This record gives sequence, structure tokens and C-alpha cells, in this order.
Amino acid sequence: GEFLYERAGVRRKVYGFTAVLGYSRMRFVVFVKRCDTPTLIRSLMAACEYFGGLPKIVLTDRMKSVFLEEMDGKTPRWNPVFADFMASIGVVARVCKPYTPQTKGKVERAIGVVEQSFWPGVQFTDLNDLNRQASAWCDALNRRVQRTTRQRPVDRHIEEGRRPLPPAFAWERFATEERRVGWDGLLSSPTM
Repeated sequence: GEFLYERAGVRRKVYGFTAVLGYSRMRFVVFVKRCDTPTLIRSLMAACEYFGGLPKIVLTDRMKSVFLEEMDGKTPRWNPVFADFMASIGVVARVCKPYTPQTKGKVERAIGVVEQSFWPGVQFTDLNDLNRQASAWCDALNRRVQRTTRQRPVDRHIEEGRRPLPPAFAWERFATEERRVGWDGLLSSPTM
């Protein structure tokens, strides 16, 4: 989701990535400057690290950084970089069906929770500060009783089947990003 804020009289935006585990309802949120495929992958990696392991399946929205098109009405054509990442870590990717609230609602609601419960009135100095606050908010939210399950996500999280994070070589090759130096010899900062 897109999140707007004002700094020194200038309107700016950051993107929020959120992940929710299906069984425990554990939540994770991170804010980033871009919504491209490498940034999405690093956000997903951060979520897996926060959750302490890999899920078996990842259900995603129909965004171009993940999903390109549906061939023959059923078979998804994935973004090749995203598909490579998912195959490397051994996680099955699924995409929400259009106009299907049973799946689409789960993805959209997660951003709505951040927009309504965390974002209003938040004050931050930079992206790192914003992400520290988001992490503390997630920690507190994950300790509260969840309405659907009537249990705390941190308690149910123990029962949730997760696989260990992959070996460093399989993981770290997606943690870096190739960047180009501008004509002036400067490299843009990935943070605010």
C-alpha cells in the first residue's frame, strides 16, 4: 500500500509491505521507498526472518512485481525474478483470484489494518525510525487476542508449521541489489 506524509512542506510517499501468517495471524509490516521486485523480495525475506522461518505457501496480490499475467485463464506467468526467488527457497507461490473476497480480502485487509491502526498520527525522522516503530507496533499487536481465533498470535505461532530459513548462499543472493552510479558519480540512497 501507499502511505503519504509531509516533510518540510513537501508531500512524500513510502510503500508498506505487510505479511500475515494464515494460522496464527501473526503480522509483519515494513516500509520501503520503492515497490519493485527486488524490494518486494527483501521485504518478504524480512518477514520470514521476523516469523522465524519459511511458510509452505505465499498468497500474493496480483501486482506486477510478482505476477505478470494468467495464461489460458488458469496458469499464472510469474515475474521471473520473483519465481526464481520462490523456487530457490522452496516456497509455493499463489496469487489471489480476481473478484474473490475469500482470498483478496485477506491481502487487502492487512494493509487496511496498518492504515487505520498504525499510520494515523505516526511521527518519524527517517525510514529506519518508521520501521522501528512499525516493528514495535507489530510486536504489541501480535501479543493481543485476535478476534477470529480468540487467541494471541504469538501463542498460536508456536504451532504454525514453518521450515528453517535456507542456507546463506540461497538467501543472500537475493538480499543484495545491483545499483548504477549516476553520471555525476553519485549513488542514490535507499533510505529517506
